[in-house]
Amino acid sequence: MNENLRRDFKERPIITAFASVAVLWVLYTVIAFIVFRFFSDPSEMTLRYTRGLLRVIFSVASVWLLGYAVGGNGWRYAFTTRGLGAGLFAHLFFFAHAIRFIPALFVATEINTAFFTRIPAIILFDIGTGIFEEITFRGLLMTAMLIRFGATAKGRLACVLLNGAIFGLGHLIGGDWLAVLVTGILGMGFAAAYVYSKNLLACMLAHMAYNFAIQLTNGFIVDIGNTTALLLLQISSIVVRGLVLPFAIYLTIKAKPFEIYKALYKGWK
Repeated sequence: MNENLRRDFKERPIITAFASVAVLWVLYTVIAFIVFRFFSDPSEMTLRYTRGLLRVIFSVASVWLLGYAVGGNGWRYAFTTRGLGAGLFAHLFFFAHAIRFIPALFVATEINTAFFTRIPAIILFDIGTGIFEEITFRGLLMTAMLIRFGATAKGRLACVLLNGAIFGLGHLIGGDWLAVLVTGILGMGFAAAYVYSKNLLACMLAHMAYNFAIQLTNGFIVDIGNTTALLLLQISSIVVRGLVLPFAIYLTIKAKPFEIYKALYKGWK
């Protein structure tokens, strides 16, 4: 099986990566459904703990597959600190969106103190989500696409846009197409940051920080009595998210092809 996987990733990287990601997410969904059947009325914390743990487990499988995609050690590739600084810079607007909630904490007129008991479950879920989604969507899918089309700026830009679109469609829940659009743009930001920095760890950290900030605001802050502060918070969210796509395009154009892509593409052509 190992030799077959190695050959498939070499000869058909895109098809193999898409198939691998599809299998991982289908298995995760099925197992999560089966596990939740054992709970008659699961609480929010139970759901988060369970989903977080499952995503951490599936992250292990995705990192293992990543090793075949990059032709090396998947763990070393996924968690290397090389390029981490550039990766954190490339996620500038994700961190800006996260820290913009800090002032809101000081003007909140009502908070949910029960939120503190949920923090461990939320952290586990965010860690599992950050690793699993970034390894599958950026590590496996993006790497495979760049191996074939990442030699030029136009090719890399096409990969970023397509990767973001797939990421957005993967979050289609209940027919909410606005969520697909927003998530798709965020996915393009993650993809561009990966192309620019060659670092997956930064993508994971930014993903975790962004998700936690959203949950902090929605779960901890109940009401902001100051209408001006609330308006500024909403405007800042629109502005920061709106800057993600143009910044992603800029990063993609400025990015250089990965050395590993050049080596692999020459060897597999």
